[in-house]
Amino acid sequence: KEEAVKKDVVTFVSGDMLAVGAAVLKLREEAGEDYPVLEVLKKYDMLQLIALDGEWLQVKVVESGNYGFVRAQYVYKI
Repeated sequence: KEEAVKKDVVTFVSGDMLAVGAAVLKLREEAGEDYPVLEVLKKYDMLQLIALDGEWLQVKVVESGNYGFVRAQYVYKI
């Protein structure tokens, strides 16, 4: 008998403040691994959520002011 694994569902809303949870995270030009990297972010860098695109988030980097896309699984709401 398999046990169901309970996962916390995080809902992101435009304007949310986020932080990078990974040691490094690539900010990309568009939503996808094949797009150019605009900036390499570090753990705890602050981001502001602009929009959702599937498993990708469009964000503004607070420190640099750059806009781009990151994978949702590597950030957390603060």
